[in-house]
Amino acid sequence: LSSCMAVRSRSRRRAPSRIRVGNPARSRRHRIRSNSAGVRPSDWTESQAAAAPAVKETPVKWRNLLPHRQAWAFIMGKLMTDPVWYFYNFFSGLFFADRFGVKLGAIGIPLIIIYLLADVGSILGGWLSSTLIHRGWTPNAARKTAMLTCACFVLPVIFAPLVPAGQWMLWGFDWGIVVSATLIGIAASAHQGFSANIFTLTSDMFPKKAVGSVVGLGSFAGSMGGVFMAIAAGLIKEIYGDFVIMFAGASGLYL
Repeated sequence: LSSCMAVRSRSRRRAPSRIRVGNPARSRRHRIRSNSAGVRPSDWTESQAAAAPAVKETPVKWRNLLPHRQAWAFIMGKLMTDPVWYFYNFFSGLFFADRFGVKLGAIGIPLIIIYLLADVGSILGGWLSSTLIHRGWTPNAARKTAMLTCACFVLPVIFAPLVPAGQWMLWGFDWGIVVSATLIGIAASAHQGFSANIFTLTSDMFPKKAVGSVVGLGSFAGSMGGVFMAIAAGLIKEIYGDFVIMFAGASGLYL
């Protein structure tokens, strides 16, 4: 009897069980116990995947891409349209100073209009093609329809250098600047929508490992076109004294 009472008293003085620290919202039956090695069963796949040797993809060489006309479609598209974007970026300030007498230090309002509209176009261009695809169109038809729509919205930019200066005065401000900036902004917006879709065409037509190379070739062509555009714009301005020819060319290059 005394020995039984001693055992009972020792069991009462036993230390309490250890409290498990974890997510209180997770029920006990959904907890995952660790094995003897300290790795959960769900981690075995991750650890094995991490230990597996990585498969290195062979880079695609340019000489293997150039024979494909799909690559040239992207390259020529960038070569013809990127110079227009560079023209808007680098010559808009000079155009407003030459046409409306706006000082380069106070060129903020027309440039804000242009770039805000360009932001809108970069979103709407992708939205239009995605919407058409969700409605059952093929990616090829959806992208090209969106690009054609954007190309049509570029056409009114031809009227930007024809807006009269000093005839739409209100509250001491020449609102012809706003009209001309809006026309350029719509064209810049359409360019961004066009560019968003032409970039996506590369991922539609080429495998993943070739997309970067194709985009690099097209971007190089577009940048080189921008170089020649800057030279041509300067020569045309010196010879004819305005930018009408440049805006006329910019309006039709997308078609």
